[in-house]
Amino acid sequence: TLEKSLLGGRAQIALTGFYTLLRDAIVARNTTLNGQDSIEVEGTVARIQTNQNASQAQVYGYFAGFSAELTDRWNCYARYNFTYGQETASNVPLAHIPPVFASAGLNYNYDGFMGELSVLYNGAKSIDRYAPGGTDNADAALADGVPAWWTLNLNATYFISRTLQAQFGLENILGDELDRARWLGFHQPIA
Repeated sequence: TLEKSLLGGRAQIALTGFYTLLRDAIVARNTTLNGQDSIEVEGTVARIQTNQNASQAQVYGYFAGFSAELTDRWNCYARYNFTYGQETASNVPLAHIPPVFASAGLNYNYDGFMGELSVLYNGAKSIDRYAPGGTDNADAALADGVPAWWTLNLNATYFISRTLQAQFGLENILGDELDRARWLGFHQPIA
């Protein structure tokens, strides 16, 4: 991790990188049982899988962050994360590796009031980056994966006393959730 203060300590940047080499990583793989590739469980057909050891896998990525105190009342921040994971021998993606994600925001603090305007971003995850075997829920994605999305959010907190506070929040102000519901397969009209 590299961290640096700038502007007399009013701004900070941070960079972190990581690399992990896993030996005998346990991964879920499709298999058969008594010649069958699936089994019915309580009326639902399920693919037969076993946990198997992969020879090696690698996970690596980085984080970059920035924050700054603009005035005594205003500050801002931005963060970016990237992670990549893959079995090295078979070039198969590891399960549960998120796509790129990031956030940025502007905060205001004054006399018991805290307000924040923020943006959250999640990058696209192509279907070829889903691990085989269903543990990544590729069946819930579109045929080519999950598209990128972002939300604009507004949150406020007012401290009425030391033990009582009032909070207000508007999440996803621009309504991107409607598009996300559509690509997750929920095609019914929204009233």
